[in-house]
Amino acid sequence: MWKYVNHATESKIYLEIIKYIRKHRNRITIIGTDNDTLARDYDIYKIIMKHLNKSNINFFWAANAHVDDRPLSIENRKWIKDTNPDLKYFCGHYLKKELGHKYCIILSQAYQGTIRYNSVCIGNDCTNRIWTLEYFYKNFTYESNKKYKTKKEYELYEKFGNKLIEFSNSFWLEKSDGHDGGYIVNLIKPKYDYILFFNTVDKLEPY
Repeated sequence: MWKYVNHATESKIYLEIIKYIRKHRNRITIIGTDNDTLARDYDIYKIIMKHLNKSNINFFWAANAHVDDRPLSIENRKWIKDTNPDLKYFCGHYLKKELGHKYCIILSQAYQGTIRYNSVCIGNDCTNRIWTLEYFYKNFTYESNKKYKTKKEYELYEKFGNKLIEFSNSFWLEKSDGHDGGYIVNLIKPKYDYILFFNTVDKLEPY
């Protein structure tokens, strides 16, 4: 799981989750999905429902957009519009519709930190994506989240009044349609149960 350390939306708490999985691997089942499938979010939903163990706690770990109950973004729609024109939502929408209150949505937020990228988006809606040979890092501060800073390392909120700040693996060169360089300010009101807020998203050192 080395490639997920220092990833776009991760912090120290996720490293603890990885350690927990390793420690309890004999009683944990991990379901993988192929990110390159054309109907990615709907495929993830079908795979989850196929393997769902209703007697256990099931943990769906993905970026905010995929976990949340929301429509697909423009850049996500364009990849499937020719082959799956009827698919209009991220995975969380289908899970919430199927499982109702049994599906608890926890989104993550931060005030500041360091983000790792492996590609650059050029053009509106990431018309062209250039993959880089090496990862590069950018620091960010999102002033609108400053009022949620806590004395703790992280805090769980039931209500969150700001537009969400979210990240991609790609650094967006052009500021348009909610994209502000390295991050995205969510223009769609999210449907969540909790916000897991970090004061700072740290760069995790290799170990």
